[in-house]
Amino acid sequence: MSPEEESVSLTRYALWFAGTSLIVVAIVIGVQVGFGIRLGSAFVPILPAMVAAMVEGSRYAKSTRTPLKSPWMDALRLSAIALAINFFLVAATLAAAPMAAVGISGIAILMAVYFVFWFITNRVFLAMGARNEWAAQDRKKG
Repeated sequence: MSPEEESVSLTRYALWFAGTSLIVVAIVIGVQVGFGIRLGSAFVPILPAMVAAMVEGSRYAKSTRTPLKSPWMDALRLSAIALAINFFLVAATLAAAPMAAVGISGIAILMAVYFVFWFITNRVFLAMGARNEWAAQDRKKG
């Protein structure tokens, strides 16, 4: 088994995280503009981590059929990816529509808080995705 197969795929996680982030923001804006309904935004930074970690945990379980070797370290690495993607998204947002009210220190504090949530979310949903995949495999066996 190659080293790539022994751990989670950072690239696949990054693609799922970024894609889900953009879709969630588009839905929130679409509902707000289209229906005049303001949705809460607390789930916006967490949902992409949930989806991406669940998909990656499932993929890992399907390809290796073994428990995660280092789930806490994997969660840390995935959280670093989430942080990097969000720094990029925040920079792109600030370039398009500057928001001086928050400031750089406010953004840094918010990202630190999000990092903790991403770490916990990634750890829980990585394992959940793997367990769901193993349960699906067991059901297929009969």
